[in-house]
Amino acid sequence: MIDRDRVLAKIATIDRCLARIAEVRGARRQDLLPVDVEDIASLNLQRAIQAARPCGSGSVLRPKQLDRR
Repeated sequence: MIDRDRVLAKIATIDRCLARIAEVRGARRQDLLPVDVEDIASLNLQRAIQAARPCGSGSVLRPKQLDRR
C-alpha cells in the first residue's frame, strides 16, 4: 500500500532541493564563490536522489494514485 502523505512529503523535499539548485545556479550565482555554487548544487542533488529512492523501490506510482484515499 502506498502511503500518500509520505509520498507527498518526498515530492515536497525533491521540489525544495531542485528549487535551491535553480536559485544558486541562477540569479544568486554572482553572490557566491564558484566552489560554493557547486557544493550547494551537489548536496541538494544528492538529497533529491535520496528522497526519490524509496518511492521507486516497490510499485510504480502514478499521479492518479495520489488522488485516491
